[in-house]
Amino acid sequence: MRMRKFNMLVPAVLVAALTGCGGDSDPTSPPPPTGPQDLSGSYSLQSYTSALTGGITLTPPTVSGTMQVTQTGVTGGVASGTVALSVRIPDGAGGVREVDDTGAYTQNQDGTWAQTGNLVQGAGTYTLAGNVLTIVVTDPAASASNSVWQKS
Repeated sequence: MRMRKFNMLVPAVLVAALTGCGGDSDPTSPPPPTGPQDLSGSYSLQSYTSALTGGITLTPPTVSGTMQVTQTGVTGGVASGTVALSVRIPDGAGGVREVDDTGAYTQNQDGTWAQTGNLVQGAGTYTLAGNVLTIVVTDPAASASNSVWQKS
């Protein structure tokens, strides 16, 4: 009888040890997010699609650009900061349209994005997957675009 109790006790102890018995929290779990992802960093343009490109997705070396994002604050589910960008896009007439701008951005934890600058204003969505940032501008419709940026 004694051996039977011991045999039943060993598996129970092993299961308890392996599953972290003794508390409700898992010490290896990361804390819940307190706001949107920090997008701060330097990015290089990987692709760009807009009305300016005739809806065609352009990639380097046809299109080029850099963007610097600096988060300056987070309040609840909203982060804000500064953005500086420099983009070179073919103008359709054999030349290049240069856009150099600085301004501010806000990003929400729900994936929405807004940017205001001297030249570039728009709102839409963003996603960050690994070190690839995708910004889709939907408003205003005339500025609709999809840009993909690689974090350096």
